[in-house]
Amino acid sequence: MHEASEEKFVDVANSILKRKNIATKLQTVRKAVGLSQKELSEKSKFTEKEIYTNSEIRELLGVQDKLIRKYRDERKLGFHKEGDKFWYTRKDILQFLSHNHYEAYAYN
Repeated sequence: MHEASEEKFVDVANSILKRKNIATKLQTVRKAVGLSQKELSEKSKFTEKEIYTNSEIRELLGVQDKLIRKYRDERKLGFHKEGDKFWYTRKDILQFLSHNHYEAYAYN
């Protein structure tokens, strides 16, 4: 099965929404509170970063430190280490998620 890039998926989804003139939930909320997309991004808890710390990764994935350690030990999650500090790149996270992704079954 062909895998499209994340950016391609977002582009296609956005074009469909624009054609159908459907506001996303995020657009509706953003407009209701009177924030621009930039202001919302600045106030957002998670911004698109390039480097994440151990605690940010735990919070982002919603898992305990023990599970993050297991993923590192099994080399399922890429990381960078200096002494007892660990860092994860956006690429490490996306690779981990894509390698552990299972397609939904299509129901007719």
